[in-house]
Amino acid sequence: MPTPTASPASSSDEAGAMTEAVTAHPSSEPASSPAAMNNEDEVTSHHPHDGDVAMDVANNNDSSASPIQPNYSFNEINTGDDAQMTPCEDESAVNPMEDSTSAMKNSESSSAPEQSAISAPTPPKQDGNMEDSDEMVLDDRMEEGILATDEEMKSAKERDAPPSAEQRRRDDNNIDDTLDKLQHSISVAILAFRKDEQCDDNLAKGAGSTKNDDDDGSAYVKLREAAIEAYQTLVEYGASLDLSLDMMSPLNKRRREKLEKIGRDLWKIIRTNPDLFNDVISDVTTTNFDIGASSSLEQKRQRAIAGGYIRTIAVRLIFLEYIDTRCSKGCPPTIHDGRDDNKAHSPSPKELVFGLKVLSKGGRAILQHGKNARDSHDTLSLAISCFNVLSRMTQSNGEAANELKDVLLDEAFDVYSALPNAAALFEEEPHVDMAMKDDDASTQAHCSGVNWPTIVLQHLEAAKSFIDEHCNDVLNNESKSPLKYAALQRFLPQLARLCFKHGHHFAELGMNDHAMTAFNIDLTATDSCLCYIETEKGRTHQKKNETQMLHNLEADIVVLSIESLYVLSAVLQSSGSKEDALGCLDQVETYMNKKHERDVELHGNTMSDLGSGNDFIFSEDPIGPAKDKADIKNRSQIALAKSRRIHSREKAILASRKVQLFNDNPSKDDEQCIDDQLRSMVELVSKKAESTLVDTSGYKDETQKLALQAIRIVYVRRKMTSMTNGGSEALGRDPYRLMFDKLAKSHQLRPFVVLDKLNATVNVAYEVRHKKLEPEYHSIDQEAILLAEEYLSSFKRDNKVTSDTTLFVDAKNSMKMELLKEAGDVFTRAVSHYYSWEAYEMCAKWANMLKDIHETSNASREHGENPVLAAVLSVLGYSLSMSGNHAEGMKMAREAWKNHKGVNNLATLFHCAAKHKHADALLEFDNALNELSTSEHDDILEHFPRFSNSCVVNEADGGGELLLGVQERWLNLQLRSKKLSESLEKKQACETPSCHSVLDLLCAYLENFEHVTSSQKDKQKAESMCEYLGHIIDGVLRLLQVCRDRKEDRLTGKRRKKNASNESDSSEDLDLIWNDSATQTLLGSRSQCLWCAEALWNIGQQLVAASVVDDVTYDSRALAADLFAASHDFVVMSEEEEGTRLGKLDYDVKYEPEKYVVPSFNGTSTIAVSDTSSEFSAQCLLLSAAVTVDYLGSAGHDSSSAKSLLRRTLHRLAQSQKEFELNNKKKSHVSKVIALLTMRCIIELEEDSFSFQTFNDGLCATLLKLHTNEAATSDEKFDILKQVKIMSDSALRRRMTHTDRILTKLCSDMLQKSSVSMVGGISLGDLQQKLIKTSSSVEEVIGVFNEVENVMKKEGTSYSPEDFGWFTTEAHNRAVQLSTVGDDARAKICSTFALNFIEFSTKEVRCHKNLIVSGFTNSVQKLSPLDFTKSL
Repeated sequence: MPTPTASPASSSDEAGAMTEAVTAHPSSEPASSPAAMNNEDEVTSHHPHDGDVAMDVANNNDSSASPIQPNYSFNEINTGDDAQMTPCEDESAVNPMEDSTSAMKNSESSSAPEQSAISAPTPPKQDGNMEDSDEMVLDDRMEEGILATDEEMKSAKERDAPPSAEQRRRDDNNIDDTLDKLQHSISVAILAFRKDEQCDDNLAKGAGSTKNDDDDGSAYVKLREAAIEAYQTLVEYGASLDLSLDMMSPLNKRRREKLEKIGRDLWKIIRTNPDLFNDVISDVTTTNFDIGASSSLEQKRQRAIAGGYIRTIAVRLIFLEYIDTRCSKGCPPTIHDGRDDNKAHSPSPKELVFGLKVLSKGGRAILQHGKNARDSHDTLSLAISCFNVLSRMTQSNGEAANELKDVLLDEAFDVYSALPNAAALFEEEPHVDMAMKDDDASTQAHCSGVNWPTIVLQHLEAAKSFIDEHCNDVLNNESKSPLKYAALQRFLPQLARLCFKHGHHFAELGMNDHAMTAFNIDLTATDSCLCYIETEKGRTHQKKNETQMLHNLEADIVVLSIESLYVLSAVLQSSGSKEDALGCLDQVETYMNKKHERDVELHGNTMSDLGSGNDFIFSEDPIGPAKDKADIKNRSQIALAKSRRIHSREKAILASRKVQLFNDNPSKDDEQCIDDQLRSMVELVSKKAESTLVDTSGYKDETQKLALQAIRIVYVRRKMTSMTNGGSEALGRDPYRLMFDKLAKSHQLRPFVVLDKLNATVNVAYEVRHKKLEPEYHSIDQEAILLAEEYLSSFKRDNKVTSDTTLFVDAKNSMKMELLKEAGDVFTRAVSHYYSWEAYEMCAKWANMLKDIHETSNASREHGENPVLAAVLSVLGYSLSMSGNHAEGMKMAREAWKNHKGVNNLATLFHCAAKHKHADALLEFDNALNELSTSEHDDILEHFPRFSNSCVVNEADGGGELLLGVQERWLNLQLRSKKLSESLEKKQACETPSCHSVLDLLCAYLENFEHVTSSQKDKQKAESMCEYLGHIIDGVLRLLQVCRDRKEDRLTGKRRKKNASNESDSSEDLDLIWNDSATQTLLGSRSQCLWCAEALWNIGQQLVAASVVDDVTYDSRALAADLFAASHDFVVMSEEEEGTRLGKLDYDVKYEPEKYVVPSFNGTSTIAVSDTSSEFSAQCLLLSAAVTVDYLGSAGHDSSSAKSLLRRTLHRLAQSQKEFELNNKKKSHVSKVIALLTMRCIIELEEDSFSFQTFNDGLCATLLKLHTNEAATSDEKFDILKQVKIMSDSALRRRMTHTDRILTKLCSDMLQKSSVSMVGGISLGDLQQKLIKTSSSVEEVIGVFNEVENVMKKEGTSYSPEDFGWFTTEAHNRAVQLSTVGDDARAKICSTFALNFIEFSTKEVRCHKNLIVSGFTNSVQKLSPLDFTKSL
């Protein structure tokens, strides 16, 4: 039955009444009252500009107190007939007295926040004596249990002190500015709203429309923001001083009139534009989810919030002399009633009605749409203050008594019901500690300043007092006034629901005292409502619809009471009041029984009325007049069956709640009560199964669920009590026996009971391990296993699942599938528990049974991938492997991988393979990786730590070949990731970066590689490991190249090394590539880069040392050389700056040596060198070249690959030489090594012309210089000479004639420089003989002879007689040959050499002296005088 409401008065009647009230009020002025404003509006309705603020400004001659001067005119808005009132806005239709009660009837149903905060006490009502303010505040705070400190009292005095003139002037300017801004925003919003309406009209007519410039609703947003700012400024303006008092107020008369005039103008705008400030948002609009509807809804919300604030501002300005404006958070302003304050004005009754309605509407709009705690609470409190003043006036003012009508009471109750929700919004204060319990409420209130729970309870008490004061009389009499029905249908139920809502929230927060207070009010309201309903039902003159309304209302109130009692019992139980909680449950039982008795009685009355044909009413399903008796009887029986089912369910819920209550630390009597309650629930379950009127298609209803849940918690508690007490029997029997005794073995519900007991046993096993009752582990585990095996065997025997081959699904088969599903859940939980406890034997048993369940449920499905079964098999395989059954575990792991190729199954497969056959683990792993798609490789990277941990666990030494293999594949996949290189290039970390950077992995890999290879003897494995290492290092260097080559907007500039001191420069001031966070996350840190360089050096040394061992099976010196070069690159990149490309890497030319680059021995090198190099990096390259040359010196290398290595070696030597020079490390031994290695490389290249050119370009000179220095300072004076001689012989063998000759000449020069003729088998005579033999011209021969002659002249050096004999013979023969061809001059020179040498020759040669002399004479005779002179 709808709530009766009083018919509203017409606009003209309200206006006239308001006028009479104002003129009769002695303290009111026509210009400042709402009534005068209303009359003015009526008279000037066709000329709205007559009341414009601009006219007041023009009539004001006081420039010092000039009123607000807006930058627009209201004439631009309210023009002509466009300003007609529309009936859609309540204020315009019923003058300022009418409200929107019907539109806002359900405003309390809006969702209030469910959080909490703590409040301050209500401020004292000021009576004009400002000196007593601090004392009154202190008294109130003492009543709340909060003492004021000296600082608080001092701040209160400062706050209450009258503001200075300067402060008043600033406040006046501030509020003037904000009100001007508000008026401007209103004008813009009105124009935007009218344009929107015009567009809508054009669209409705099918005509085109221009798009509004403000389609996004920015005008309404600005209007809302301006309204909020103006309101808050107005509140601050009077927060510290009561503006209504003439003596203490900072407002003079003209200033007050100006502000009141602004308030009246704002009110006229609201009345003239009702649609703009409409705060009712239709529910139909909210169901549209298209973009246009959503935008329109948001615009309406913005307008509603703005309307609420503007209404409040208007009333507060109009009531400026009536309101005690002093307020703070949680302490709202009030209305003066004139009783204790003769200096303050009090409003008239009609003004109070006007304030109540407008403030009520504004406050509820702020609450519902704005969700602002203080603003909505202050506004609604001000509205209720209007009502309280009006209510007190009724005792002595007849006009006030006339105004206090039913519709006004309805409006007042709307405010009372909204205030608790507004106060609850204070809970959202960010500084409130929600974790505080009820005992800390006072501390919480002191910390936050707003004791919101207390304020909420105060408003609930006020709402209850309102009903008691204004509704008790009409509820107790027999009249049928609208107020009685409003109280019964709305006031009391709404108060009860409001108390239940906040009480439930208090209970959730642990505020038990507040919750109990709220529920006491709630239950008081419901009890009163039920009592009045019973009284009304007892009256015989009720109409049919009234009786039906009372029945339905009674059922709703009973349901609400039951819900409240349930929550209250939980609160009492948590507070330790077990008896009181039980009393609440007893009251619930009373309500339930009475409700069921009424339903049975109604059914009996209906059946008895069938013969008479009378109509009947049933509480659950109302049935109209009966025309067909059979139909009525059937419907009545169905309704009764439904009522019984509901009653049965309610009894089960009540019994379950009682079991929970008794099960909390029970006594012997409580144990007996528990058994009684469980027995009653079992009876309900059995009756439910036997019922024929109830739908039995559901084999497991809510009653059974509640029964099993209650039995389960009792069983677990009793079992744990027994085990905790050392195996002694707990009180009471096994609760599951009650269910088993009631259900036959063939009953369809019995398997669910068995399964629930299994679930409870698993819970007990969990609790036993959680409490670490180790002696009970085995017994409870075996009990659970036996129960599970028994359940599975009976299920397989009695419940064979078949596939559905018919059109309709078999209900019995569906139940079996449900059993399998629930069994799977229980077994899965057991597997999870035992797996987490690392009880792998038990886990394997449970997983095996879970596998059987899934195989049974999937028997009728098509074959293919089954991820769920694969997960079970994976757990089973892992558990078997960990428990020692490696072969069976490997088998299960392979089946899991076959069922579903996922990462988890891959991890299990690898783990089981490592456990089963260590050597085949990597093979299994590689095969599985090959079966995965490339897109899954990035996903698998994050799971590699699991594989590494498995290796550490399974290998005896905590890591080895298996771990090295996993690390190789881990790095390989990561280096092949395109996302990684792209992220490094863009310096953007991935959305889900890996937990380990590249250098993290590389450091671990290099450390393990050094460990594994130190003892590796297998050639094939060693070769494979070295090959992997080379690929991995290349991949990392490729990433370093990416970081070096990426572009940077700002270049930092190169840094050139001037001297050795630059090496110690700190890198903190440089923009290194390692400073980037993305680089550190993805690639690694600078220290890791240096660590890798050192590790590569160590590994290279290890490989070189291993290669010279006699039993070595694999020569890894080539890899060692590359590792030394890579170490150089890592060192260089550790100092690389962002965007500068300072580092020149050996890797840059590793795979593309386009030309020969050799060290420079003449100072004209063109090779680019790393500015970030160091002595260590140069040594790395030098050692790399030495190892390469040594490696190539052995036989069996392919010529093409060898030449490629030689070219790279020459490049490394050239770069090393340049880096040594750059770092000022020009040491003789370094130059010697570079020169000798260069010589060996060019000989190994076997390119005669290139070698000859290189020696001529300074290498020979360098070697000679080094030899000379060495001969002067070193003990080993002829090492370089020996190396050159060896290379000369090598060149001769390689048929490099030019190279051989130049090296022979170099050896000769070295011996001559050393003033020796024989060194270690190297004879100067032999060298010079070789030079003569290989000479290609007479000049070369003569030159050698000259050198021989010079040597002869040196003291301490001489040739052997054989050498001189050879030289003599060769010189004579050359002379004869030259004479024969007519070259007598050169013949004469050679004859001269022969004559000089013959004296030192052997006897065999000296005997030919006459012949040599004769030859010389002939040569001289043939010469002309001129030629002879030339020859001399």
